[in-house]
Amino acid sequence: MPLVLTEAKSAGAIALYCKLAAFICDRRQLHPFPRLSVRRQQLHHERPAEKIAVETRLASSAGQSLTFLHHLTKSNKKMTSAESARRDAIQTLLASPFWNIPSISPTSFTLYNQALTHSSFAQEQRDQGCCCEDNERLEFLGDRILNCAVANFLYHHYDQATPQTLSDKIKVTQNAHLAHLVKTKTPDIKSLIRLGNGQSLNDAILADTFEALIAAIYLDPTQGLPKVHRIVNGPLASTIEAFYPSEDYISHLQIYVQKMLRKDNLTPDDFEYLEVNHYTDNQNNHTISYEIRLNGKVIGQGSAITRKQPNKPQPKQT
Repeated sequence: MPLVLTEAKSAGAIALYCKLAAFICDRRQLHPFPRLSVRRQQLHHERPAEKIAVETRLASSAGQSLTFLHHLTKSNKKMTSAESARRDAIQTLLASPFWNIPSISPTSFTLYNQALTHSSFAQEQRDQGCCCEDNERLEFLGDRILNCAVANFLYHHYDQATPQTLSDKIKVTQNAHLAHLVKTKTPDIKSLIRLGNGQSLNDAILADTFEALIAAIYLDPTQGLPKVHRIVNGPLASTIEAFYPSEDYISHLQIYVQKMLRKDNLTPDDFEYLEVNHYTDNQNNHTISYEIRLNGKVIGQGSAITRKQPNKPQPKQT
């Protein structure tokens, strides 16, 4: 039965093959395979010609084993070199200011390497008899961990925001928005994602890989959930604050004013939206101007053109 080489072959395995080759080469020793050992004992009762033929076959087996051992050692060195290069590349990625993880242990490297392995690549390796884990389970965990960390950030930084506003802002963790974040905010991870032949890199894979990396950080004994919170409260904070998926401009304005004026006790009743001008041309284009007041004081004005009658919250005509 042919022997399948995997990344799991270690120095101990090579040592075992060395001992096996030594047994085969030294015909004075008991051969490790019982069938060959019995055959050796039968040589003493056979004619010289048969004995020479069998000895020749044994010598040939020894030569084949040594040749196999040579190829095994050479293959293992190549795998070790490739693994070392990948380890260095992943370490460089994690040491960047965004992640700020200066070093990783061998156990942690396995987690991060798995987080960067797509199921298409892992399936190809398994089809060849190699053991390879993909990042789908990590992505499942990372999705929940990231949502938890972002929800915690929103809860403490927008203590006057309505539940609907918070629900809107946490949509930043959805795949479409998360992929944009990965492209614009994080170091380039595309070159480190292992994909199967014919599998193209898309936004869903980028977002899933980011979530898998979050899970790897969470499971890393030297990092954990506190590190995830530091990433959300640090490099991701500005992106979360600037994210508005809906068209609820009034809620956006309230959040913005609370942040800029550092007033945490504002309510919708503190704002007034006054329509100061409304012009309609012969093509039914509406030009509307509004004035916004906070506690009776004008804080801004704005105009816009629309083809339909605007639906604003009961403005006061002046």
